[in-house]
Amino acid sequence: MGVTAAARPSRLRPWARRLTGHLAAAATFALALSAALILMAPADSDPVALAKALNVADANSFNGAPAVGALFQRVKGRLMHFCTASVVRSKSENMLVTAAHCMENRSITPARSIIFAPAYHDGDFPYGQWVVRAVFTDPQWQAKQDPDDDVAFLIAGRPGRRIQ
Repeated sequence: MGVTAAARPSRLRPWARRLTGHLAAAATFALALSAALILMAPADSDPVALAKALNVADANSFNGAPAVGALFQRVKGRLMHFCTASVVRSKSENMLVTAAHCMENRSITPARSIIFAPAYHDGDFPYGQWVVRAVFTDPQWQAKQDPDDDVAFLIAGRPGRRIQ
C-alpha cells in the first residue's frame, strides 16, 4: 500500500461511523420520499408514468468544487482516475480524506505516483495537480476491512503551498 502509518482508531472510527450513519440516513430519506410520492399519487394515476417521472434525472451541469476532486494514479506516464477525495480542515492545511479501499494496493512511490486534482472535471485541472505524499489508514481497516473503518487520510502538497 505504500507508506501507511497506523493512525489512532479513537480518532478515525467515530468519524467513519458518523459518515456511514449520514449515508444511511440519506438513503433512507430517498426511499421514504419515493414511497411518499407513490402513496400521494391519485388512485387513478398511471403507475408506469409515475415510475418514469421518478426515474427522470433532474440535474444541472456542475463544474466541481475546490474542496472535492479526483484521485489519479500515474501509470506509464498517463493519469488514470480511480477515486475521489475531499480536502479536510487541518492544522497543516494539506490533508485529504478518501475511502481506505481506494488506496488498497496503491503505492505513493515513486514520487508523483498518486495525484489529487481539486475540482477536476472534463479533463480540466482548474486548481492544478497535488502530489499525495503520505497515506494513513485505520488499523482496524488494515486488519479486517470493516466498512465502518473504510477511511484514509492523505497528505498532499506542493513546496510552499497549502491545499486547504
